[in-house]
Amino acid sequence: MVQSLREVAKLRAQLIEEFHENDIQVSIGNSTQLTVTFVNSELNQSGPEARARRAKDTALFIKSHYPNVQRLERIWILFATYETRYIVVHYSRSVDMFVFDRNAARIEMGYGSPPSESHADDEARATYKPARIKLTCKSLGCNFPATWTKEWRWCRASS
Repeated sequence: MVQSLREVAKLRAQLIEEFHENDIQVSIGNSTQLTVTFVNSELNQSGPEARARRAKDTALFIKSHYPNVQRLERIWILFATYETRYIVVHYSRSVDMFVFDRNAARIEMGYGSPPSESHADDEARATYKPARIKLTCKSLGCNFPATWTKEWRWCRASS
C-alpha cells in the first residue's frame, strides 16, 4: 500500500510538470482504477475537443510512466470545477470525463458524459435524463436549494 501511494504521488508530480497545471488530483481504487482529475483547468473553458486531446495525452503519459499500468483496468480522466464559499460550503461540477483502458485506448461508456455548461439545466444529457434530488443545507446555517445528480455526484446551487 505504501508503495502504491508513492507511485501515485510520483505520477501526480510528473503530470503537474508535464501539463503545467496547478491542481491535479490522482487517486487509485482497488489497484485497478486510476483517476486523474484536472481541477479548475483552463481547458474547462475550451471545447470538448481540447479536453479530449488532453485526456488522450494524459492516458498515454500514464501508460508510459506509471509502473503498475498492467494492473489497471480503467484510466479515468476528469475535468472539474471546485469552489468554496462561506468556508464550509463546497461546490463541484464535472465538466467532462474520458475513460481509457491500460493501453490508452478510449472506452465509450454508452451513457453520455457529465453535463457541460452548454447544456440547459433541465435538458436531457446524452441518452438519459439524470435523477435529481433537492437538498437544503439548513444544518450548516445556510438556506439554499441545491441539485445533486446521483450518477455523476456533482452539486450546484439552484434557484
